[in-house]
Amino acid sequence: SQSNFYKANLFGSNLSFVNGTYTNFEKAKLNHSKIDESNFQNSNFKKVDLSNANLTLSNFSNTNFKKAKMNKTNLEETNLSYSNLSFADISNSNLVGANLSHSYIYKVNLNYSDLSYTDFNEASIINSNLEGVNLDYADLSGVNLKGSNLEKSSLVGTNLNGAKYCKTTMPWGVDNSDC
Repeated sequence: SQSNFYKANLFGSNLSFVNGTYTNFEKAKLNHSKIDESNFQNSNFKKVDLSNANLTLSNFSNTNFKKAKMNKTNLEETNLSYSNLSFADISNSNLVGANLSHSYIYKVNLNYSDLSYTDFNEASIINSNLEGVNLDYADLSGVNLKGSNLEKSSLVGTNLNGAKYCKTTMPWGVDNSDC
């Protein structure tokens, strides 16, 4: 679609079932919005406020969420694969069954979010805060967890095959096995 909503105030908008590929929402206000079952792949959500929004079952693959505010957001079964989430705040959010495979997650705050059944396969989760998150039955195979904090997190049935640890705080202590 290639639409431009730079700095737009779209508070509480309904963007459900929208096909908005290549859309620019940089610095827009989309908090409390409904954006479920939509397609915004290859879009720009840099510095967007998506707090308290509903993005369930949407496709945001290969999308820029750098410095986005996404706390208390519902991202259940949302596709965020190959996306840039660096410096984003996704704390206290629901990402159950989401796809974050191959995503860049650098200095992201995911504290107390539900990440159960989430696919992080081959993602880079570097220097991020995942304290108190639920990672039960999540796929973290091949994930780089360098410098991340997973203290007080639940990892029941989590796939950690091939995960890389260096200065990584796990629930059982610091792991430096790949430094």
